[in-house]
Amino acid sequence: MAVQSSAFQDGAVTALAVASGAAVVSAALSFLCWRVDGRPTTILLAYPFAVTAVFLPPVVAALFYEPLDGIIQWSDNIARWVTTEGPDPFGVVEYLETNFERQDEDHVLIWFAASFPVGWALGLLVTLADIIRPRPD
Repeated sequence: MAVQSSAFQDGAVTALAVASGAAVVSAALSFLCWRVDGRPTTILLAYPFAVTAVFLPPVVAALFYEPLDGIIQWSDNIARWVTTEGPDPFGVVEYLETNFERQDEDHVLIWFAASFPVGWALGLLVTLADIIRPRPD
């Protein structure tokens, strides 16, 4: 059975392709960083790129496919909550809020940047679990 192009709505194929590309590139970067021997490289780069492979595709797809606009709204609500309730290290959040207005495309950068601290936390958690895990003698 052949797939007919008229079965897809405008932008759906583009959204799927771009989101898939973002996931594949992020996962490939994670794998390459993991292949470089050493726990610091794995924690500092491999885990964040793996988290990026999860966080980024829905946001990228929402930029190209109108019915997924709710993802951008959800992302904007989270960004608004973080800027009002979250920490402001060194005044960075206040500076960004006063000098820039969030556009839809900015959510790609927000989720890319958010994947690094989440990835570091996961990497440190796995490292701590590895340290306390009993080893056979």
